[in-house]
Formats: sequence, C-alpha cells, structure tokens
Amino acid sequence: MSKIKLPYQADPKGSRYAFVIPNDNDGDLFIKLCEKYLNKETYKLTKRSRGKRAKHSRNDGRGDRAYDQDLPKQYAERFCVYIDSKPNSEHEIKAKRLEDDSRIHALREENYFLKREVSNLLSKLTGIKSYLN
Repeated sequence: MSKIKLPYQADPKGSRYAFVIPNDNDGDLFIKLCEKYLNKETYKLTKRSRGKRAKHSRNDGRGDRAYDQDLPKQYAERFCVYIDSKPNSEHEIKAKRLEDDSRIHALREENYFLKREVSNLLSKLTGIKSYLN
C-alpha cells in the first residue's frame, strides 16, 4: 500500500494546499473521493502530473521539452493536488463583509474617542484663554 503525504500549506494566506499522491489505485481513489466530497461552490481542485518528462517525450517522437507544461497522466509517477478557494465565493464574501464591518465599528469607536478628546481640549483652551484675558 502506498503512502499519501500529508498536505502542506503552500500559500501563507491559507487557501492553497498541496497533496503529493502516487499514481496508483490508492492515489486514484483519493483523488476521486476529493472530487466527490469537495465543496465545489467554495473550492476548486487542480491535479498536476509529476514525473520524468524528457524520456517520455523522446519516446513519443517529440523534443526533450515537449511535456514541460503538462505531463500526460499515463506517464505520471505521482500527482500534486491543489485545493484553492474560489475567488469571490459566498464564504469569502461573507468573511470579507464581517471583517469590513469589524473595521468600520473600530473606526467609529476611534472617531467617537477623538471627538471627545478634541472637545475636552477645546474646553481646556477656552478656560486658559479666559484666564489669560
């Protein structure tokens, strides 16, 4: 039985994970289950073939660099599976709205505090002015 490596966080923002999956029955099952149970409204799954490229492209009568972009599945030794959150998914929109509301609330509190401070300073200045006159 092959071993599927645990995901690692590839993006510091936390939305992209990569799994290294062997090209065997276990790997196929893992990918099929990911595709089946992944929340497709919020996330997308991308599978990329990995392995030796030049040997296979030469055997197919192509140049050494023919499979630099995409290696056909039948030649893959393993796959990298990436799970990304879709841009502007409903979940992201709600999270952004909540973050924005929180910022607005903090700014309103800061504004209220500053208005009070300005008012206090004005009353002190008025008292100093009347004392000097």
